[in-house]
Amino acid sequence: MACDVKQRLNYLKSWCVFFAICSILTIYSKPTPGIPSSGGINWGSVFGLLISIGPFVAKEKGQFQAICVLYGISGGISIVLGIMAALLVFGSAAAVSSMGSNGHSNDADFNKAAHSASMIVIIVGMIPVSLIFCAATMSCCAMHYAHEVTNYLGVEGNKLEDLTSNKAAAAREYLLAPDGEDEVRIV
Repeated sequence: MACDVKQRLNYLKSWCVFFAICSILTIYSKPTPGIPSSGGINWGSVFGLLISIGPFVAKEKGQFQAICVLYGISGGISIVLGIMAALLVFGSAAAVSSMGSNGHSNDADFNKAAHSASMIVIIVGMIPVSLIFCAATMSCCAMHYAHEVTNYLGVEGNKLEDLTSNKAAAAREYLLAPDGEDEVRIV
């Protein structure tokens, strides 16, 4: 997917704003009654929030390379966790489904119930798996745009200021008013 040269940093910052919002929403977990060590600060969300602030404070190519690597590692870990979660869901569904064929009962209704229960396990279990893979995709997209910014800054003569320039100022047209005063017209 080719993107406009000037939009690379904007796309990266857009992804990072999304990650910051998700991190802020999950930064504190409510304690579970009966479990004394539950609840508190989710340090993974704190780390995600710090990474999402990175593109807003980065000024050099090396800093964008570090952001690229961190989002790449995050995406890779999310992919591995998603695969492990999918294997867990399918294994649980297989265990639930095999309950009817272990010789405990030859009842057709029991077998139907076991197969229905395994489908429920798959349907409900695939929701978090899908969310994990969506998070991995988003992290890899942020990595891609951080890499694009890094490549742009790697070319001799390209500066970060070229990417942060205000396009709204370029969209203004200065006209000469009939009475000799300058007018600004937004195009």
